[in-house]
Amino acid sequence: MAKVGGDQKRSMWRRGPYRASPHNAISAALVLAMISLAIVLDVDWLALAAAGAAGWLVGQWGRPAARPALADDFAGIDLSGRGQVTPQPLTAQSGSDLSEQFAELQSIAAKDALTGLANRSGLEAFVEHHLRISEPGAPHCLMFIDIDGFKQVNDGLGHSQGDMLLSLLAERLKMVVRHDFVGQAEGDYGNVVVARFGGDEFVIFVARSGSGNTAQKLANRILRVVADPFQLGSKSVQVGASLGVAFAPAHGNDYRELIRKADVAMYRAKSLGKNRCEFYHDSLLEAAREAEREENEVREAVARGELELYFQPLLDARTMEICSAEALLRWNHPRRGILAPSEFFPAIKRSNLTTAIDEWVINNAVSKIAELERANIPLMIAVNVSPNRLETLEFPSLVRSVIGRWNCSPQLLQIEATEDAAVSNPQVNIRNLAKLTEIGVSVAIDDFGTGYSNLANLIMLPVSRLKIDQSLLRDIEHRPEAYVLVQTIISLANSLGFHSVAEGVETERQMQILQSMGCDVLQGFLFSRPVTFDQLKMLHHSFPARLRRGGLRNAKPTKANRSAVA
Repeated sequence: MAKVGGDQKRSMWRRGPYRASPHNAISAALVLAMISLAIVLDVDWLALAAAGAAGWLVGQWGRPAARPALADDFAGIDLSGRGQVTPQPLTAQSGSDLSEQFAELQSIAAKDALTGLANRSGLEAFVEHHLRISEPGAPHCLMFIDIDGFKQVNDGLGHSQGDMLLSLLAERLKMVVRHDFVGQAEGDYGNVVVARFGGDEFVIFVARSGSGNTAQKLANRILRVVADPFQLGSKSVQVGASLGVAFAPAHGNDYRELIRKADVAMYRAKSLGKNRCEFYHDSLLEAAREAEREENEVREAVARGELELYFQPLLDARTMEICSAEALLRWNHPRRGILAPSEFFPAIKRSNLTTAIDEWVINNAVSKIAELERANIPLMIAVNVSPNRLETLEFPSLVRSVIGRWNCSPQLLQIEATEDAAVSNPQVNIRNLAKLTEIGVSVAIDDFGTGYSNLANLIMLPVSRLKIDQSLLRDIEHRPEAYVLVQTIISLANSLGFHSVAEGVETERQMQILQSMGCDVLQGFLFSRPVTFDQLKMLHHSFPARLRRGGLRNAKPTKANRSAVA
Protein backbone atom coordinates (compact mmCIF):
# COMPACT_ATOMS: atom_id res chain seq x y z
CA MET A 1 0.00 0.00 0.00
CA ALA A 2 1.40 3.37 -0.94
CA LYS A 3 2.37 5.58 1.90
CA VAL A 4 0.40 8.76 2.15
CA GLY A 5 2.19 11.75 3.60
CA GLY A 6 0.66 14.20 6.05
CA ASP A 7 0.30 17.02 3.50
CA GLN A 8 -1.24 14.62 1.02
CA LYS A 9 -3.73 13.47 3.65
CA ARG A 10 -4.72 17.05 4.44
CA SER A 11 -5.36 17.62 0.76
CA MET A 12 -7.59 14.56 0.59
CA TRP A 13 -9.61 15.52 3.65
CA ARG A 14 -10.26 19.02 2.35
CA ARG A 15 -11.80 17.53 -0.80
CA GLY A 16 -15.53 18.26 -0.86
CA PRO A 17 -17.69 20.24 1.59
CA TYR A 18 -18.06 17.39 4.12
CA ARG A 19 -15.82 16.44 6.97
CA ALA A 20 -15.52 13.35 9.16
CA SER A 21 -13.51 12.27 12.16
CA PRO A 22 -13.14 9.30 14.43
CA HIS A 23 -15.44 11.18 16.81
CA ASN A 24 -18.15 11.35 14.15
CA ALA A 25 -17.70 7.67 13.33
CA ILE A 26 -18.14 6.80 17.00
CA SER A 27 -21.14 9.15 17.20
CA ALA A 28 -22.71 7.44 14.20
CA ALA A 29 -22.30 4.05 15.86
CA LEU A 30 -23.86 5.35 19.05
CA VAL A 31 -26.82 6.83 17.17
CA LEU A 32 -27.38 3.53 15.36
CA ALA A 33 -27.27 1.70 18.69
CA MET A 34 -29.74 4.16 20.24
CA ILE A 35 -32.18 3.73 17.37
CA SER A 36 -31.92 -0.06 17.48
CA LEU A 37 -32.48 -0.06 21.22
CA ALA A 38 -35.44 2.31 20.92
CA ILE A 39 -37.06 0.02 18.34
CA VAL A 40 -36.50 -3.14 20.37
CA LEU A 41 -37.62 -1.64 23.69
CA ASP A 42 -40.33 0.59 22.19
CA VAL A 43 -39.06 3.54 24.26
CA ASP A 44 -40.24 6.77 22.69
CA TRP A 45 -38.00 9.18 24.59
CA LEU A 46 -34.98 7.17 23.45
CA ALA A 47 -36.25 7.26 19.86
CA LEU A 48 -36.68 11.03 20.11
CA ALA A 49 -33.14 11.42 21.44
CA ALA A 50 -31.78 9.19 18.68
CA ALA A 51 -33.64 11.13 16.01
CA GLY A 52 -32.27 14.40 17.36
CA ALA A 53 -28.74 13.02 17.55
CA ALA A 54 -29.00 11.71 14.01
CA GLY A 55 -30.12 15.12 12.77
CA TRP A 56 -27.25 16.82 14.58
CA LEU A 57 -24.75 14.36 13.13
CA VAL A 58 -26.05 14.86 9.61
CA GLY A 59 -25.62 18.57 10.16
CA GLN A 60 -22.05 17.99 11.27
CA TRP A 61 -21.27 15.95 8.17
CA GLY A 62 -23.07 18.27 5.85
CA ARG A 63 -21.31 21.38 7.15
CA PRO A 64 -18.11 22.85 5.63
CA ALA A 65 -15.08 22.22 7.79
CA ALA A 66 -14.54 25.02 10.27
CA ARG A 67 -10.88 24.14 10.80
CA PRO A 68 -8.06 22.62 8.79
CA ALA A 69 -8.49 18.86 8.62
CA LEU A 70 -6.09 16.98 10.82
CA ALA A 71 -3.77 14.33 9.49
CA ASP A 72 -5.43 11.59 11.54
CA ASP A 73 -8.99 12.44 10.45
CA PHE A 74 -10.63 9.65 8.49
CA ALA A 75 -14.07 8.84 7.13
CA GLY A 76 -13.95 5.06 7.20
CA ILE A 77 -11.58 2.24 7.98
CA ASP A 78 -10.85 -1.03 6.29
CA LEU A 79 -9.32 -3.54 8.66
CA SER A 80 -7.30 -6.11 6.71
CA GLY A 81 -6.20 -9.39 8.11
CA ARG A 82 -2.97 -7.66 9.23
CA GLY A 83 -4.89 -5.01 11.15
CA GLN A 84 -3.78 -2.20 8.82
CA VAL A 85 -5.91 0.92 8.64
CA THR A 86 -6.67 2.27 5.18
CA PRO A 87 -7.89 5.88 5.16
CA GLN A 88 -10.73 6.47 2.71
CA PRO A 89 -11.42 10.04 1.63
CA LEU A 90 -14.93 11.33 2.24
CA THR A 91 -16.41 12.82 -0.93
CA ALA A 92 -19.46 14.93 -1.46
CA GLN A 93 -21.25 11.85 -2.83
CA SER A 94 -20.52 9.71 0.23
CA GLY A 95 -21.63 12.56 2.49
CA SER A 96 -24.90 12.74 0.58
CA ASP A 97 -25.40 8.99 1.05
CA LEU A 98 -24.86 9.37 4.77
CA SER A 99 -27.40 12.19 4.90
CA GLU A 100 -29.95 9.98 3.16
CA GLN A 101 -29.21 7.09 5.49
CA PHE A 102 -29.61 9.21 8.58
CA ALA A 103 -32.81 10.74 7.23
CA GLU A 104 -34.10 7.19 6.89
CA LEU A 105 -32.96 6.39 10.41
CA GLN A 106 -34.74 9.47 11.70
CA SER A 107 -37.90 8.24 10.01
CA ILE A 108 -37.51 4.81 11.62
CA ALA A 109 -36.93 6.38 15.03
CA ALA A 110 -40.23 8.28 14.71
CA LYS A 111 -42.30 5.13 13.98
CA ASP A 112 -43.82 2.52 16.25
CA ALA A 113 -42.13 -0.80 15.52
CA LEU A 114 -45.26 -2.90 16.08
CA THR A 115 -47.95 -0.99 14.19
CA GLY A 116 -45.96 1.16 11.78
CA LEU A 117 -47.80 4.24 13.04
CA ALA A 118 -46.02 7.32 14.30
CA ASN A 119 -44.72 6.86 17.83
CA ARG A 120 -44.76 9.48 20.57
CA SER A 121 -41.72 11.34 19.26
CA GLY A 122 -43.03 11.31 15.69
CA LEU A 123 -46.40 12.54 16.89
CA GLU A 124 -44.86 15.41 18.84
CA ALA A 125 -42.76 16.50 15.87
CA PHE A 126 -45.82 16.41 13.56
CA VAL A 127 -48.05 18.37 15.94
CA GLU A 128 -45.47 21.01 16.77
CA HIS A 129 -44.66 21.46 13.06
CA HIS A 130 -48.30 22.11 12.11
CA LEU A 131 -48.94 24.35 15.10
CA ARG A 132 -45.88 26.37 14.07
CA ILE A 133 -46.67 26.77 10.34
CA SER A 134 -50.43 27.28 10.59
CA GLU A 135 -52.10 30.64 10.36
CA PRO A 136 -52.92 32.23 13.73
CA GLY A 137 -56.28 31.01 15.03
CA ALA A 138 -56.48 28.02 12.66
CA PRO A 139 -58.34 25.18 14.46
CA HIS A 140 -56.62 21.85 15.10
CA CYS A 141 -58.04 18.74 16.75
CA LEU A 142 -56.20 16.20 18.93
CA MET A 143 -58.06 12.99 19.81
CA PHE A 144 -56.78 10.72 22.60
CA ILE A 145 -58.02 7.11 22.32
CA ASP A 146 -57.77 4.47 25.06
CA ILE A 147 -58.83 0.91 24.27
CA ASP A 148 -61.29 -0.52 26.82
CA GLY A 149 -60.90 -4.23 27.52
CA PHE A 150 -57.47 -4.63 25.95
CA LYS A 151 -55.85 -5.80 29.18
CA GLN A 152 -58.28 -8.71 29.48
CA VAL A 153 -57.43 -9.85 25.95
CA ASN A 154 -53.70 -9.43 26.51
CA ASP A 155 -53.74 -11.30 29.83
CA GLY A 156 -56.17 -13.98 28.73
CA LEU A 157 -54.84 -14.82 25.27
CA GLY A 158 -51.20 -13.82 25.65
CA HIS A 159 -49.01 -10.95 24.52
CA SER A 160 -48.67 -12.20 20.94
CA GLN A 161 -52.45 -12.02 20.51
CA GLY A 162 -52.44 -8.65 22.22
CA ASP A 163 -49.84 -7.41 19.72
CA MET A 164 -51.97 -8.73 16.87
CA LEU A 165 -54.98 -6.87 18.25
CA LEU A 166 -52.97 -3.62 18.43
CA SER A 167 -51.90 -4.03 14.82
CA LEU A 168 -55.50 -4.64 13.72
CA LEU A 169 -56.65 -1.61 15.70
CA ALA A 170 -54.00 0.49 13.96
CA GLU A 171 -55.28 -0.64 10.55
CA ARG A 172 -58.85 0.24 11.46
CA LEU A 173 -57.84 3.69 12.68
CA LYS A 174 -55.95 4.30 9.43
CA MET A 175 -59.04 3.15 7.55
CA VAL A 176 -61.18 5.74 9.36
CA VAL A 177 -58.67 8.46 8.47
CA ARG A 178 -58.62 7.37 4.84
CA HIS A 179 -62.41 7.57 4.82
CA ASP A 180 -62.30 11.22 5.89
CA PHE A 181 -59.26 12.18 3.82
CA VAL A 182 -59.91 10.15 0.70
CA GLY A 183 -58.04 12.58 -1.53
CA GLN A 184 -54.74 12.02 0.22
CA ALA A 185 -52.04 9.66 -0.95
CA GLU A 186 -51.82 6.22 0.67
CA GLY A 187 -49.98 6.48 3.98
CA ASP A 188 -49.54 10.23 3.67
CA TYR A 189 -52.52 12.17 4.91
CA GLY A 190 -50.92 15.62 4.75
CA ASN A 191 -52.55 17.31 7.70
CA VAL A 192 -53.42 14.14 9.70
CA VAL A 193 -51.32 11.74 11.74
CA VAL A 194 -52.35 8.49 13.45
CA ALA A 195 -49.98 7.56 16.27
CA ARG A 196 -49.59 4.88 18.89
CA PHE A 197 -49.00 6.85 22.06
CA GLY A 198 -48.02 3.81 24.11
CA GLY A 199 -49.52 0.53 25.30
CA ASP A 200 -53.17 0.49 24.21
CA GLU A 201 -53.38 4.26 23.67
CA PHE A 202 -53.59 5.96 20.28
CA VAL A 203 -53.73 9.59 19.17
CA ILE A 204 -55.12 11.17 16.01
CA PHE A 205 -54.17 14.76 15.23
CA VAL A 206 -55.98 16.69 12.51
CA ALA A 207 -54.46 20.02 11.50
CA ARG A 208 -56.90 22.66 10.26
CA SER A 209 -59.75 20.39 11.38
CA GLY A 210 -62.60 22.85 11.03
CA SER A 211 -65.63 22.65 13.33
CA GLY A 212 -66.30 20.39 16.29
CA ASN A 213 -68.86 18.54 14.18
CA THR A 214 -66.03 17.11 12.08
CA ALA A 215 -64.32 15.78 15.22
CA GLN A 216 -67.59 14.32 16.52
CA LYS A 217 -68.24 12.48 13.25
CA LEU A 218 -64.68 11.15 13.25
CA ALA A 219 -65.06 10.03 16.87
CA ASN A 220 -68.34 8.26 16.16
CA ARG A 221 -66.76 6.31 13.31
CA ILE A 222 -63.83 5.34 15.53
CA LEU A 223 -66.18 4.06 18.23
CA ARG A 224 -68.04 1.96 15.67
CA VAL A 225 -65.02 0.38 14.00
CA VAL A 226 -63.28 -0.36 17.31
CA ALA A 227 -66.43 -2.01 18.72
CA ASP A 228 -66.68 -4.48 15.82
CA PRO A 229 -65.31 -7.94 16.75
CA PHE A 230 -61.69 -8.80 15.96
CA GLN A 231 -60.65 -12.24 14.80
CA LEU A 232 -57.46 -13.37 16.54
CA GLY A 233 -56.76 -16.79 15.13
CA SER A 234 -59.67 -18.99 16.18
CA LYS A 235 -60.84 -16.48 18.82
CA SER A 236 -63.25 -13.62 18.26
CA VAL A 237 -62.76 -10.78 20.74
CA GLN A 238 -64.49 -7.47 21.28
CA VAL A 239 -63.13 -4.28 22.81
CA GLY A 240 -64.27 -0.69 23.05
CA ALA A 241 -62.75 2.77 23.17
CA SER A 242 -62.88 5.88 25.34
CA LEU A 243 -62.08 9.09 23.47
CA GLY A 244 -61.08 12.54 24.65
CA VAL A 245 -60.83 15.53 22.32
CA ALA A 246 -59.02 18.85 22.71
CA PHE A 247 -58.70 21.72 20.22
CA ALA A 248 -55.99 24.23 19.45
CA PRO A 249 -55.89 27.14 20.00
CA ALA A 250 -58.98 26.99 22.25
CA HIS A 251 -57.42 24.53 24.71
CA GLY A 252 -53.73 25.14 24.14
CA ASN A 253 -51.07 26.10 21.63
CA ASP A 254 -48.51 23.39 22.22
CA TYR A 255 -48.31 19.63 22.01
CA ARG A 256 -48.06 18.85 25.71
CA GLU A 257 -51.00 21.05 26.65
CA LEU A 258 -53.22 19.45 24.02
CA ILE A 259 -52.20 15.93 25.08
CA ARG A 260 -52.88 16.71 28.73
CA LYS A 261 -56.34 18.13 28.09
CA ALA A 262 -57.37 15.43 25.63
CA ASP A 263 -56.22 12.87 28.22
CA VAL A 264 -58.38 14.56 30.87
CA ALA A 265 -61.39 14.38 28.54
CA MET A 266 -60.66 10.71 27.81
CA TYR A 267 -60.71 9.86 31.52
CA ARG A 268 -64.01 11.68 31.79
CA ALA A 269 -65.37 9.40 29.05
CA LYS A 270 -64.14 6.36 31.02
CA SER A 271 -65.77 7.57 34.23
CA LEU A 272 -69.10 7.96 32.41
CA GLY A 273 -69.18 4.33 31.33
CA LYS A 274 -66.58 4.01 28.57
CA ASN A 275 -67.18 3.48 24.85
CA ARG A 276 -67.92 7.16 24.32
CA CYS A 277 -66.31 10.47 23.39
CA GLU A 278 -65.96 13.55 25.57
CA PHE A 279 -64.77 17.02 24.53
CA TYR A 280 -62.52 18.91 26.89
CA HIS A 281 -63.84 21.86 28.85
CA ASP A 282 -62.32 23.84 31.72
CA SER A 283 -64.42 22.22 34.45
CA LEU A 284 -62.82 18.88 33.55
CA LEU A 285 -59.38 20.26 34.30
CA GLU A 286 -60.55 21.39 37.72
CA ALA A 287 -61.99 17.93 38.32
CA ALA A 288 -58.69 16.40 37.15
CA ARG A 289 -56.77 18.60 39.57
CA GLU A 290 -59.06 17.50 42.38
CA ALA A 291 -58.55 13.86 41.35
CA GLU A 292 -54.79 14.40 41.35
CA ARG A 293 -55.02 15.92 44.83
CA GLU A 294 -56.99 12.88 46.02
CA GLU A 295 -54.42 10.51 44.50
CA ASN A 296 -51.58 12.28 46.29
CA GLU A 297 -53.55 12.20 49.52
CA VAL A 298 -54.16 8.45 49.18
CA ARG A 299 -50.46 7.81 48.57
CA GLU A 300 -49.61 9.80 51.68
CA ALA A 301 -52.25 7.90 53.65
CA VAL A 302 -50.68 4.59 52.67
CA ALA A 303 -47.24 5.87 53.65
CA ARG A 304 -48.52 7.19 57.00
CA GLY A 305 -50.39 3.96 57.81
CA GLU A 306 -53.85 5.56 57.91
CA LEU A 307 -55.57 2.58 56.26
CA GLU A 308 -57.23 0.13 58.65
CA LEU A 309 -59.26 -3.06 58.56
CA TYR A 310 -62.72 -3.15 60.09
CA PHE A 311 -64.66 -6.39 60.48
CA GLN A 312 -68.36 -7.15 60.02
CA PRO A 313 -69.60 -10.33 61.73
CA LEU A 314 -71.50 -13.05 59.85
CA LEU A 315 -74.01 -15.15 61.79
CA ASP A 316 -75.08 -18.74 61.48
CA ALA A 317 -78.80 -18.42 60.63
CA ARG A 318 -79.69 -21.41 62.84
CA THR A 319 -77.68 -20.76 66.01
CA MET A 320 -77.37 -16.96 65.55
CA GLU A 321 -73.75 -17.15 66.66
CA ILE A 322 -70.85 -15.45 64.89
CA CYS A 323 -69.37 -17.97 62.46
CA SER A 324 -67.03 -15.69 60.47
CA ALA A 325 -66.27 -12.06 59.66
CA GLU A 326 -65.59 -10.00 56.55
CA ALA A 327 -62.54 -7.73 56.51
CA LEU A 328 -63.43 -4.29 55.14
CA LEU A 329 -60.95 -1.57 54.25
CA ARG A 330 -61.34 1.82 55.92
CA TRP A 331 -59.37 5.06 55.79
CA ASN A 332 -58.92 6.79 59.12
CA HIS A 333 -58.76 10.25 57.59
CA PRO A 334 -57.20 12.89 59.85
CA ARG A 335 -59.91 15.47 59.01
CA ARG A 336 -62.90 13.54 57.64
CA GLY A 337 -62.92 10.60 60.03
CA ILE A 338 -63.50 6.96 59.01
CA LEU A 339 -64.08 6.67 55.25
CA ALA A 340 -65.57 3.69 53.40
CA PRO A 341 -63.86 2.42 50.21
CA SER A 342 -66.50 4.00 47.97
CA GLU A 343 -65.13 7.40 49.00
CA PHE A 344 -61.49 6.75 48.12
CA PHE A 345 -61.16 3.59 46.06
CA PRO A 346 -61.40 5.42 42.70
CA ALA A 347 -58.30 7.39 43.74
CA ILE A 348 -56.55 4.13 44.65
CA LYS A 349 -57.26 2.72 41.20
CA ARG A 350 -56.04 5.87 39.46
CA SER A 351 -52.89 5.81 41.59
CA ASN A 352 -52.11 2.20 40.58
CA LEU A 353 -52.06 1.25 44.24
CA THR A 354 -54.64 -1.53 43.96
CA THR A 355 -52.11 -4.36 43.91
CA ALA A 356 -50.12 -3.00 46.85
CA ILE A 357 -53.26 -2.44 48.93
CA ASP A 358 -54.61 -5.91 48.06
CA GLU A 359 -51.40 -7.40 49.42
CA TRP A 360 -51.56 -5.20 52.53
CA VAL A 361 -55.17 -6.25 53.21
CA ILE A 362 -54.39 -9.97 52.84
CA ASN A 363 -51.32 -9.72 55.06
CA ASN A 364 -53.16 -7.70 57.71
CA ALA A 365 -56.21 -10.01 57.69
CA VAL A 366 -54.07 -13.15 58.00
CA SER A 367 -52.16 -11.60 60.89
CA LYS A 368 -55.51 -11.08 62.69
CA ILE A 369 -56.52 -14.67 61.94
CA ALA A 370 -53.29 -15.86 63.54
CA GLU A 371 -53.86 -13.64 66.58
CA LEU A 372 -57.40 -14.99 67.05
CA GLU A 373 -56.20 -18.54 66.62
CA ARG A 374 -53.56 -18.08 69.32
CA ALA A 375 -56.37 -16.81 71.59
CA ASN A 376 -58.39 -20.00 70.88
CA ILE A 377 -60.87 -18.11 68.69
CA PRO A 378 -60.68 -19.96 65.35
CA LEU A 379 -62.75 -17.45 63.39
CA MET A 380 -62.75 -17.47 59.60
CA ILE A 381 -62.13 -14.07 58.02
CA ALA A 382 -63.08 -13.26 54.42
CA VAL A 383 -61.04 -10.87 52.27
CA ASN A 384 -62.14 -9.19 49.05
CA VAL A 385 -59.63 -9.09 46.20
CA SER A 386 -59.70 -6.97 43.06
CA PRO A 387 -60.42 -8.68 39.73
CA ASN A 388 -57.00 -7.79 38.33
CA ARG A 389 -55.23 -9.30 41.35
CA LEU A 390 -57.27 -12.49 41.12
CA GLU A 391 -56.12 -13.02 37.53
CA THR A 392 -52.40 -12.76 38.20
CA LEU A 393 -50.46 -16.01 38.07
CA GLU A 394 -48.58 -15.29 41.30
CA PHE A 395 -51.69 -14.65 43.43
CA PRO A 396 -51.93 -18.19 44.92
CA SER A 397 -48.22 -18.08 45.78
CA LEU A 398 -48.73 -14.73 47.53
CA VAL A 399 -51.52 -16.18 49.67
CA ARG A 400 -49.45 -19.25 50.48
CA SER A 401 -46.45 -17.16 51.54
CA VAL A 402 -48.56 -14.88 53.77
CA ILE A 403 -50.17 -17.86 55.51
CA GLY A 404 -46.72 -19.36 56.04
CA ARG A 405 -45.38 -16.07 57.38
CA TRP A 406 -48.06 -15.89 60.09
CA ASN A 407 -48.26 -19.64 60.67
CA CYS A 408 -52.05 -19.84 60.77
CA SER A 409 -54.58 -22.42 59.56
CA PRO A 410 -55.37 -21.78 55.88
CA GLN A 411 -58.97 -22.95 56.44
CA LEU A 412 -59.57 -19.74 58.40
CA LEU A 413 -58.97 -17.53 55.35
CA GLN A 414 -61.65 -17.03 52.74
CA ILE A 415 -61.11 -15.17 49.47
CA GLU A 416 -64.12 -13.29 48.09
CA ALA A 417 -64.44 -12.40 44.42
CA THR A 418 -67.38 -10.72 42.73
CA GLU A 419 -69.51 -12.79 40.39
CA ASP A 420 -68.32 -10.93 37.29
CA ALA A 421 -64.66 -11.03 38.34
CA ALA A 422 -64.73 -14.77 39.02
CA VAL A 423 -65.97 -15.66 35.54
CA SER A 424 -64.42 -12.81 33.51
CA ASN A 425 -61.37 -14.93 32.67
CA PRO A 426 -62.54 -18.48 33.43
CA GLN A 427 -59.39 -20.40 32.53
CA VAL A 428 -57.07 -18.27 34.66
CA ASN A 429 -59.47 -17.77 37.56
CA ILE A 430 -60.52 -21.42 37.81
CA ARG A 431 -56.85 -22.40 37.93
CA ASN A 432 -55.99 -19.79 40.56
CA LEU A 433 -59.01 -20.54 42.73
CA ALA A 434 -58.29 -24.27 42.50
CA LYS A 435 -54.74 -23.61 43.73
CA LEU A 436 -56.16 -21.65 46.67
CA THR A 437 -58.40 -24.56 47.67
CA GLU A 438 -55.41 -26.90 47.43
CA ILE A 439 -53.71 -24.68 50.02
CA GLY A 440 -56.84 -25.00 52.18
CA VAL A 441 -58.27 -21.53 51.57
CA SER A 442 -62.00 -21.34 50.83
CA VAL A 443 -63.61 -19.21 48.12
CA ALA A 444 -66.84 -17.17 48.11
CA ILE A 445 -68.66 -15.49 45.23
CA ASP A 446 -69.65 -11.98 46.32
CA ASP A 447 -72.60 -9.89 45.06
CA PHE A 448 -74.21 -12.94 43.46
CA GLY A 449 -77.33 -12.24 41.43
CA THR A 450 -76.25 -8.87 40.01
CA GLY A 451 -73.76 -9.98 37.35
CA TYR A 452 -74.00 -11.86 34.08
CA SER A 453 -72.18 -15.03 34.97
CA ASN A 454 -72.41 -18.19 32.96
CA LEU A 455 -73.73 -20.91 35.27
CA ALA A 456 -71.65 -23.46 33.39
CA ASN A 457 -68.56 -21.53 34.49
CA LEU A 458 -69.94 -21.10 37.98
CA ILE A 459 -70.16 -24.84 38.66
CA MET A 460 -66.52 -25.19 37.57
CA LEU A 461 -65.36 -22.76 40.27
CA PRO A 462 -64.21 -24.32 43.57
CA VAL A 463 -66.66 -22.22 45.59
CA SER A 464 -67.94 -22.84 49.13
CA ARG A 465 -70.20 -19.78 49.55
CA LEU A 466 -72.60 -17.75 47.42
CA LYS A 467 -73.23 -14.28 48.86
CA ILE A 468 -76.59 -12.88 47.73
CA ASP A 469 -76.26 -9.19 46.90
CA GLN A 470 -78.06 -6.87 49.29
CA SER A 471 -79.90 -5.14 46.44
CA LEU A 472 -81.98 -8.31 46.03
CA LEU A 473 -83.16 -8.19 49.66
CA ARG A 474 -84.63 -4.68 49.63
CA ASP A 475 -87.96 -5.73 48.10
CA ILE A 476 -88.12 -9.23 49.52
CA GLU A 477 -90.83 -8.18 52.01
CA HIS A 478 -93.08 -6.52 49.45
CA ARG A 479 -92.60 -8.03 46.00
CA PRO A 480 -93.37 -11.71 45.32
CA GLU A 481 -90.95 -11.80 42.37
CA ALA A 482 -88.10 -10.63 44.63
CA TYR A 483 -89.01 -13.36 47.10
CA VAL A 484 -88.96 -15.99 44.35
CA LEU A 485 -85.61 -14.78 43.02
CA VAL A 486 -83.89 -14.97 46.41
CA GLN A 487 -85.46 -18.36 47.14
CA THR A 488 -84.17 -19.62 43.78
CA ILE A 489 -80.61 -18.51 44.53
CA ILE A 490 -80.69 -20.16 47.97
CA SER A 491 -82.05 -23.38 46.46
CA LEU A 492 -79.36 -23.25 43.77
CA ALA A 493 -76.65 -22.85 46.39
CA ASN A 494 -78.02 -25.73 48.44
CA SER A 495 -78.27 -27.96 45.37
CA LEU A 496 -74.65 -27.24 44.39
CA GLY A 497 -73.38 -27.83 47.92
CA PHE A 498 -72.59 -24.16 48.61
CA HIS A 499 -73.44 -22.22 51.74
CA SER A 500 -75.82 -19.33 51.04
CA VAL A 501 -75.05 -15.95 52.61
CA ALA A 502 -77.48 -13.02 52.65
CA GLU A 503 -75.77 -9.60 52.71
CA GLY A 504 -77.41 -6.39 53.88
CA VAL A 505 -79.99 -7.78 56.34
CA GLU A 506 -81.48 -4.70 57.98
CA THR A 507 -84.85 -5.74 59.42
CA GLU A 508 -86.12 -8.59 61.57
CA ARG A 509 -88.69 -9.38 58.90
CA GLN A 510 -85.95 -9.92 56.32
CA MET A 511 -84.11 -12.18 58.77
CA GLN A 512 -87.25 -14.27 59.37
CA ILE A 513 -87.93 -14.68 55.65
CA LEU A 514 -84.34 -15.73 54.93
CA GLN A 515 -84.41 -18.25 57.77
CA SER A 516 -87.62 -19.75 56.39
CA MET A 517 -85.96 -20.09 52.97
CA GLY A 518 -83.10 -22.10 54.41
CA CYS A 519 -80.40 -19.42 54.12
CA ASP A 520 -77.27 -20.55 55.96
CA VAL A 521 -75.51 -17.29 56.96
CA LEU A 522 -76.73 -13.75 57.64
CA GLN A 523 -74.84 -10.46 57.52
CA GLY A 524 -76.04 -6.90 57.95
CA PHE A 525 -76.59 -3.82 60.10
CA LEU A 526 -79.40 -5.61 61.96
CA PHE A 527 -76.70 -7.56 63.78
CA SER A 528 -73.62 -5.33 63.65
CA ARG A 529 -71.99 -2.61 61.67
CA PRO A 530 -68.29 -3.04 60.75
CA VAL A 531 -66.21 -2.80 63.91
CA THR A 532 -62.56 -2.64 64.90
CA PHE A 533 -60.62 -5.81 65.58
CA ASP A 534 -60.77 -5.33 69.36
CA GLN A 535 -64.52 -4.82 69.16
CA LEU A 536 -64.85 -7.98 67.06
CA LYS A 537 -63.17 -10.02 69.78
CA MET A 538 -65.56 -8.61 72.37
CA LEU A 539 -68.58 -9.29 70.15
CA HIS A 540 -67.53 -12.89 69.61
CA HIS A 541 -67.82 -13.55 73.33
CA SER A 542 -70.95 -11.51 74.05
CA PHE A 543 -72.99 -11.86 70.88
CA PRO A 544 -75.44 -14.70 71.77
CA ALA A 545 -76.44 -12.99 75.04
CA ARG A 546 -76.70 -9.66 73.24
CA LEU A 547 -79.06 -11.17 70.67
CA ARG A 548 -81.20 -12.77 73.37
CA ARG A 549 -81.57 -9.40 75.04
CA GLY A 550 -82.61 -7.94 71.70
CA GLY A 551 -85.15 -10.72 71.05
CA LEU A 552 -83.47 -11.97 67.87
CA ARG A 553 -82.03 -15.35 68.81
CA ASN A 554 -85.29 -17.32 68.71
CA ALA A 555 -87.00 -15.23 66.06
CA LYS A 556 -88.66 -17.63 63.65
CA PRO A 557 -90.98 -16.88 60.74
CA THR A 558 -94.59 -17.92 61.22
CA LYS A 559 -96.63 -19.78 58.63
CA ALA A 560 -98.88 -16.74 58.22
CA ASN A 561 -95.88 -14.50 57.55
CA ARG A 562 -94.48 -16.88 54.92
CA SER A 563 -97.78 -17.10 53.06
CA ALA A 564 -98.19 -13.31 53.11
CA VAL A 565 -94.87 -12.84 51.34
CA ALA A 566 -95.24 -15.73 48.92
